Amino acid sequence: MKKIIVSSFCFVLLSICLFSCKKKDESTSNTQPEDISFENGLYIAKSSDLQLNFNYVFNQNAITFNDKKYVNAAKDTFTIEDLKHYFSNFSIQKADSTWIRFNNCNLIDVKNGRNVTLTIPNLPAGNYRAIAFDLGVDKVKNSSMSLMGDLDPAWGMYWTWSTGYVFFRIMGRVPSTNDGYSLDLGGDNNLPHLEIPLTGFKVKSEKPQLNIQMDLNEMFQTPSLYDFSTDGMVIHSNTSPGANKLAKNMLDMASVTAIK
Repeated sequence: MKKIIVSSFCFVLLSICLFSCKKKDESTSNTQPEDISFENGLYIAKSSDLQLNFNYVFNQNAITFNDKKYVNAAKDTFTIEDLKHYFSNFSIQKADSTWIRFNNCNLIDVKNGRNVTLTIPNLPAGNYRAIAFDLGVDKVKNSSMSLMGDLDPAWGMYWTWSTGYVFFRIMGRVPSTNDGYSLDLGGDNNLPHLEIPLTGFKVKSEKPQLNIQMDLNEMFQTPSLYDFSTDGMVIHSNTSPGANKLAKNMLDMASVTAIK
């Protein structure tokens, strides 16, 4: 009888131990975070939309339309009355240096707040190290004559007298003379392609956002000084003097200021 009691006690004790171990394993598997390590950049654990937030400044100061005066590196003083540009062919670079490319083409109207926030859908899970995009319309779209959506000429960003789109437009006035300036950048040879590293950040996100700052001051400097008096106050074709200079200056006008 004593042996039976001891055996029963041992069986109960063994069952309790096994049950406790099982619960502990289940608890650990449910609460222990996934061990994901990466050096830098943006990491997302599962496919998600990517939000892009554009912010426009001049020499780090927020843009104010119509009244505020801006001074560029050539000492030209001017206001900004209109600012529009295309944003297309967004790409994002994975940690293995391959690129995921999206065939987007969006017209951003800064003054009216149109498309200053954009969504890139279904970005695959992964670690990302850089982004790239065109400030304009690529050669295929520029000659396709699709004329639909954001490429509709009704938006006023199409040269009817010279086939092709206006990639980037900035307009305003020079207060000292009250003369207007109008810089319309276009032409396949003047398409700015910008590439921005993300390696200065280390962020894991479930709903990723990139804050992209566009500094208009950079249009007028580095690598070349753009001067209204010598390079022109009006650009309305891809062959206008100063067009290619503007395009090259714009290569460093964008930066990623935050990743969320």
